[in-house]
Amino acid sequence: MYTTPSKAGFITGLSVVLVPLFSFLILREKIKPAAITGTLIAACGLYLLTKTSSLAFNLGDVLVFGCAICFALQIVATGKYAPRFPALPLAIVQLGTVAALSWGYALLFEDWRLAFDPAVLLAPEVARGLIVTSIFATALAFLAQTALQKKTSSTRVALIFSLEPVFAALTSYLWIHEVLTARQLAGCALIFTGMILAELPIQEWWKNRRIRLNQDDGSRESA
Repeated sequence: MYTTPSKAGFITGLSVVLVPLFSFLILREKIKPAAITGTLIAACGLYLLTKTSSLAFNLGDVLVFGCAICFALQIVATGKYAPRFPALPLAIVQLGTVAALSWGYALLFEDWRLAFDPAVLLAPEVARGLIVTSIFATALAFLAQTALQKKTSSTRVALIFSLEPVFAALTSYLWIHEVLTARQLAGCALIFTGMILAELPIQEWWKNRRIRLNQDDGSRESA
């Protein structure tokens, strides 16, 4: 309602660079220097993407950024508990919690009577939206994440999720013909660069490179 699909996709993608930070704060996992650099680059991209003539974020951008924080926390929490519990019950608990909180919020702040209005429920666009968001984008997606995150790390899951902004921009262009400006495209590029940089094993690469160089030097001295 307050922002565009492409902007929402890229801002939500910031959860990728937030995951290493939350993993350090909550799980005490060591944070990589690349993650800090990636966060700073992504923040610059976020500014370019969402900057308007008033030099301020709009309400939609702020709300979606809050959503990115929640997604990052969800990834970290799933990484902690997925190896300890079966995937299906864990996914059901997550979705059930969200459903209960959403119902409570709707009753307090929205016109909940629309939820029981046949004219609304039977509208084709509403039916399509419910099927896509509830079944594919929520139930099946979270079940797959919970099941497969047993076999990988939170940061690698976040890296895979970094493709979300790409698909958001592409889908927005194909379906509603949204075209980003040059400044917004630059912001998107910085955000995507920050996402990837935050997950690249640069420190490990340099460490392994130094080990190989030392081994080569030792071999030459022996020779």
